[in-house]
Amino acid sequence: MPNKKYATKTGTLSFPHLSEPQELSNPSYTGYSCSIVFLLDDIEKYQWIVDLCKDLASQDSRTKGKTNLRMPYTTGEDSITIKFKRKTEYGAPKCVDKSKTPLSSEEVSERLYGGSQVRIAFSPYAYSNQSSGVGLALEAVQLIGDGERIATSNPSDVFETIGPDSIDELF
Repeated sequence: MPNKKYATKTGTLSFPHLSEPQELSNPSYTGYSCSIVFLLDDIEKYQWIVDLCKDLASQDSRTKGKTNLRMPYTTGEDSITIKFKRKTEYGAPKCVDKSKTPLSSEEVSERLYGGSQVRIAFSPYAYSNQSSGVGLALEAVQLIGDGERIATSNPSDVFETIGPDSIDELF
């Protein structure tokens, strides 16, 4: 399975960091990342990726037989989120539209937002350092279409104005 490339089915883009690298959970790691979200009911769209990760974990010498492995997906109440990462040293991932025309950095920032409908090209890999698990290397993103924006909450839209006497109600 090493270095083999795969492409997801169309899903909803989430937390895209595709034109500028970001510091990830490990402070020594800076890179590009994004996630794709599928509804749990659409099992044929994502189950093969889950199976691919589990198969790699059971076969690769870095993860074989280990417990508490980290996997690149989380399951919520009605959806599954699959995370992809790319180290800064490899440069920004290639991003194209549905006709495979490359998107400029400016177009990536404008058109690839949380909610866009995309496909993601990736390569699975096993690792064992401070922790062990399977990751998905982000290779490219294909914009399939617009979608409903996943809103980032504006605090003024979420919270009511409260007076100084009401601060205890927050805790």
